[in-house]
Amino acid sequence: MSAAKKVSAAPKPRAKVGTTKAKATATATTSKPARRTAAPRPKAAAPRSKPTAPRTAAPAGAIDRTDLASVLATAPYPTDAAGLGRARGLGVNAGVDAWLGIGFPYAVIPTDEPMLRFETCGAFARAYPDDAHVLPREAVLQQYVVRVPKSPAMPFLTDADPVPPVRKIALGEAVKRALAYHDGRKIQLLEVMFGARALAEEIVSQLVALPLAKWANDRGVPAVISAGLRWLLWRVPLADRERLRGKLEDTWSRIRSGVHAGGGRALDVLLHGRVGVERSGSHFNGALHLYDLVSADDDPQWALDQALAIVRRLRPADRERFDPQLVVLCGEKLLTAFRSNVDKLLAADRDRTRRLLALFA
Repeated sequence: MSAAKKVSAAPKPRAKVGTTKAKATATATTSKPARRTAAPRPKAAAPRSKPTAPRTAAPAGAIDRTDLASVLATAPYPTDAAGLGRARGLGVNAGVDAWLGIGFPYAVIPTDEPMLRFETCGAFARAYPDDAHVLPREAVLQQYVVRVPKSPAMPFLTDADPVPPVRKIALGEAVKRALAYHDGRKIQLLEVMFGARALAEEIVSQLVALPLAKWANDRGVPAVISAGLRWLLWRVPLADRERLRGKLEDTWSRIRSGVHAGGGRALDVLLHGRVGVERSGSHFNGALHLYDLVSADDDPQWALDQALAIVRRLRPADRERFDPQLVVLCGEKLLTAFRSNVDKLLAADRDRTRRLLALFA
């Protein structure tokens, strides 16, 4: 072995304590670094608050929308509607009778009162909730725009006004969207904007042209039929009602063998009275829902028997709602039963129920 391999490298001499290098090393390993003190940040200027009008006082011209009987007493309605006379003598005044006959509360009643102004959507929704029966016209447009973004501002039409071509295109697109998504409220808003007759014509026209596969839709099509068209047909003239129902009957003949759900079931309930309700009505715990019983208008006694049985065993968990239209069909016995069983409904629905019960004499 060579001498080079035997000789190991000599260790480096350690620095003596007290030398400059040792002091530097000790300081680096033992002392804490000094904290940097950041310069104090300037305080942000307080945001400028926009001057807003007080929200506590209602503007001039506002009405009490919770007093439904007073609103319905003066609210205009179509004088040639097919449903007029259905509820004669049931309401607390003639206006209530008329509106119950043509499908209230499944309608939005527009007023000419000024709309309250809010800076947030939440505040607007609390003032004008989605289930409000009475709305300022401007609030009707606002609710619709929220559901259909980028909607053009459009003037309101009545059943006496012809629908301009550009408006007809807009109406067709609106109904098409409603048939695709579950939003029966949109139909009520569209009725205020276009009138019952034009809207009913457009809905039936699109339903007639709907492909067979679309009738199984469990979302938009049933909602448009049960929450919209069912009541629109009471607000058009009788001749139009019968003609449109005839078109729907032809459509039912075409789809009945291939559709057993969704829109097909809703159409069966709409057209075929008690038979349709028994065959295609919604069930819960082996019993029909109250909501579909209103279509059994060819057998009011059967509808009354079914409704009384449901009310007798009613529990809040059943999630049933009081339907004034069922009282229009079945009469005072059912009205008495509901007045005695309000506490069996969901707690959140009891105030609404009492307001609607107050419409009846």
